[in-house]
Amino acid sequence: MKIAVANFKANLSWSEAEIWLSRFSKLVGNQALENREIILSPPLVYLELFRWSCRTKKLPVSLAAQVVSEFGCGSYTGEVTAEMLKPYVQYVIIGHSEERKIRNLNTKNIQEKITQANNQQLKVILCAEAPESYAGEVFALAYEPSGSIGTGMAANPQDSVARLQELKAAQKTKYGLYGGSVSGTNVSSYIEVGFDGVLVGKHSLDPEAFWLIVMAL
Repeated sequence: MKIAVANFKANLSWSEAEIWLSRFSKLVGNQALENREIILSPPLVYLELFRWSCRTKKLPVSLAAQVVSEFGCGSYTGEVTAEMLKPYVQYVIIGHSEERKIRNLNTKNIQEKITQANNQQLKVILCAEAPESYAGEVFALAYEPSGSIGTGMAANPQDSVARLQELKAAQKTKYGLYGGSVSGTNVSSYIEVGFDGVLVGKHSLDPEAFWLIVMAL
């Protein structure tokens, strides 16, 4: 199976999200997406919009949350728990380089997030640049070279897959993704060297650009 994850980050207004979904549904149409998993990860406030729209349009996609709390339900103002997310998503992204930087995540925080996601049967997409080891089940590891995030300068595919193997040696997982300035012109080079898919940032904001990446898997 090949995987394409669209991480919209903190982008799109409500109307822009509606337009994105409309354009993307026309691209998908009735095309068979055999052996491809498309995962959309909008901002949390748009999860209901995406869930409703994808069901109504019968889009062959899954949804992911960009973040998940390390806590269960309780007195944690501002937190969104795995239990709250479960009705909306099948996946959660944990440890994205931007979240690590903004929220100063450490391995303890990440372990607790993985545990919370596992407890609710949410599949974990764990982002990392260096080898880390956690208890619990991780669906996919996304190798994110910091010099490539949002810079337009993708990392060398051969070097990247070598780093992915180092990550997999530390953390058991089935799938390996590449994330860092992915585009329709370079995605095939990562698949060819052994990646199972990609985590797409900037180019996911354009449905046509994201669709080109999906088709190149």
